[in-house]
Amino acid sequence: MVAPRQWRLAVVQTCAGLIGVLLFTLLFHLIPAWLDISPDLRDSLRTSLSGRESIWLLAWEMAKENPWLGVGPMHYAATYNPVAAHPHQVILQWVAEWGTPATLMALCLGVWGMWFGLSRLRQGEVDNISAALWLSIAGALILAQVDGVFVMPYTETWLAILIGLAIAKWSNPKPTPSAQRVFFRVLAIPVILILGNVLINEAPTVPEDSEAHMSKHHTGWTPRFWAQGWIPMDGVDGVK
Repeated sequence: MVAPRQWRLAVVQTCAGLIGVLLFTLLFHLIPAWLDISPDLRDSLRTSLSGRESIWLLAWEMAKENPWLGVGPMHYAATYNPVAAHPHQVILQWVAEWGTPATLMALCLGVWGMWFGLSRLRQGEVDNISAALWLSIAGALILAQVDGVFVMPYTETWLAILIGLAIAKWSNPKPTPSAQRVFFRVLAIPVILILGNVLINEAPTVPEDSEAHMSKHHTGWTPRFWAQGWIPMDGVDGVK
C-alpha cells in the first residue's frame, strides 16, 4: 500500500516532469518553428557508456593494486587517460583513491543516514522540507553512480548545504562541550592559513598554469576539482 502523501508526492513529481517536457517543446520546437528558425539542438540520447567502461576499469585496477589506502585523494587524476580525470562513479572513485576500508565506512554512513532520514519522514506530520532534502540527496547519490557529483566544486557545495540542512533538521541538538569548541577553533587556524596561502599565491596563476599544462601535454579540458583536471599541473615555468 502506498500512503496518500506518497501518492501526492508522486503526482507532484510527475506533473513537474510533464511541465518540463512541455516547456522544452514550446521553447525549442514550437516557438522556433513559428518564427521560421531552425534550432541547432544537440542530441543527448546515448546508446553507449561514453567511454565510462575504460575509466571504470582503470579505477578498479587502481583499487586492486592499492586495496587498503588507495592511490591517494584525487590521485586518480595523476594517471593520464584519454577520457576523463575522474571515473564518473563515486564508489569506484572512493575505493581507488581512499581504499576499501574508508569506502565501506562511507557507504555504511550514507546508507544509515538515508535510512534514518526516511524513518523520520514516516513519523508525524508531513514535512515538505524534509521530503525535499531527502529526495535531493537521494537524486544526487543516484546521479553519482554515473557522473562526477562528488568531484565538481559546484555539486559538492550544494551537497554540503543539503546534507548540513538535513543533519540540522533530523538531529536533536545538544550543548557543545567547551573543550570541543576550543579544539575546533584551534583547528581552524592552520586551515585558514593553508587556504589563505593557496588563494594568495597559487589561485591567481591557475588559468595560466592550466593553459601551459594543456599546451605542453596536448590535453584538453578534463574538469575535476579544477578545469584542467590532471595532476601534477606543470606551471608556466615548466613549459619548454
